[in-house]
Order: sequence, then C-alpha cells, then structure tokens
Amino acid sequence: MLSFKYIPRQIEDVLAKKKRSNRAEVLFGPRQVGKSTLLEHIVKDQGAHYLTGDDENDIKVLSDPSSYLPLLKDYPNLVIDEAQYIPGIGRVIKRMVDNNDSGCHIFVTGSSSLDLAGGVMESAAGRINSFNLWPFSLEELAQETSWLEVKRTINDRMIYGCYPAVINEPQYAREYLIDFVGSILYKDLFNLAEMRKPTDLRKLVTYLAYNVGSEIKYATVSSELGISSKTIERYVDLLQSCFIIKVVPSFSRNPQSEIKLGKKIYFIDNGVRNA
Repeated sequence: MLSFKYIPRQIEDVLAKKKRSNRAEVLFGPRQVGKSTLLEHIVKDQGAHYLTGDDENDIKVLSDPSSYLPLLKDYPNLVIDEAQYIPGIGRVIKRMVDNNDSGCHIFVTGSSSLDLAGGVMESAAGRINSFNLWPFSLEELAQETSWLEVKRTINDRMIYGCYPAVINEPQYAREYLIDFVGSILYKDLFNLAEMRKPTDLRKLVTYLAYNVGSEIKYATVSSELGISSKTIERYVDLLQSCFIIKVVPSFSRNPQSEIKLGKKIYFIDNGVRNA
C-alpha cells in the first residue's frame, strides 16, 4: 500500500465495532476507493490474515474448508479482498460464520455487486452485515482539514472528484484519472460479463458522461448510438453494479408508470465522469 496519510471514514466506527451477532462484514464499493486501506487501519493493532480473489493460491485456499476454517482460530481478523472473483463466496462466508467459534472478525470486500451480492445474499442470508464505501465525502474532507479548505478547493473537487489517490496526490490527479478510466474502470465489467462489443460500452459511457442530469430513455439512446435497447439496459445495470454510475428513476404516483418514464443517470464520482 502507498504510504498516504490516512483520512478517517465515517463508516469506520460502525465497521470496527464487533457485532453481538456472529456475522461477516461485507464492504462494497468502487475499485481504489479505499476499502483495503480502511480495513488495514481497523485491524492494524490486532493482527489479521489476508486473502484475495486476485490470487490463484488464495482462491484454492478458499475452495477447501479444511484450509480456510483453521484460519478463524489462528487470527483475530480475517480479510477477504476482491471477493467477487471467488467461486461460491456466499457458501464460503456461510461456512465461516457457522464455524466461527473463536470470535474471529470476518471482513469481505468487493468492487462489484454483480455476482458477489447475489451469491452472498442467497447463500449467506442472515450471516452478513453489508456496507458501501464511496469516494471521500466533503464532510470527511472537512473533518480532516476544515470547511474553509473544502470551499477553497471545491472547483478541484468538481473537476477531479474525491478518489483517495486524487486527494492524496492532487498534482497527479489528471494522469491518475485518465489511467483509471482507461484500464481499471472496465476491469470488472470485462471480467464478470461477456462483452462482445467493448466499443459499444465505451460509446454508452461517453454518452452518459455528456448527458449527466438529463432525462434519458433507452429507446432514444438506442437510436442515437445504434445499440439495442436491451444491450443498453444490460450495460447500465453492469455499470451500476460496479459502482460507476447511479440510476435515479422517475417519480410517479403510479408505480407502473415509473417503469415507462425516463431516468437520470449520474456518475459516482465527478473525476471519473470528466475523465
């Protein structure tokens, strides 16, 4: 990890507090938003064992209960990072929680809710506490510096956003965001879904970036981009599952009408949108 100054997160106290019920803490959020850094800060004085879905050896460990269950007794904290890449992660969490007699604090992180949420919610129902971590809020930044400083740098926040790397090294914000959008941003999308035409996804993301705050109808977008409405709807769901955008539906007194009306789509972070 980079040796940046740690900036406290509002969710920190809730995550750090040991629950009375024996559950795992599942932390969702975009890539590079600080999930691992937050957990490292929480467990730094207690000791922990780390496993990640990005490592083939760790995936093998998590495929065998005789390999991962003993870890619950050996460590006070167990952190499973990038869990969306671990097959059957919901069953793994269920088995861990059910066999956690030693009181080990189990943390799980994922940068995509596409597969992770479904698998966990179905297999580990009643055994998890789920949380979301986002880029820094202005309140978090103000608590670290001051509201005066936040107001002074508000234009930078509107342009470059609030990702930790941008806040810690503002001089490299532009380069970081361009690299992030060009590579890391699409990693989960390409790995978790079958992308027959990645160019269509990039066209859609660019279109959404230019139309933030405008009412959008998939049929209209389809005719303008030459992409089928079903594909657009699927890509929008994927982008939202990977915490890149947020879809805000229309409001209507008639719930059936809401389905037919347009939507507004916003990006989770201004810097990602602008990049």
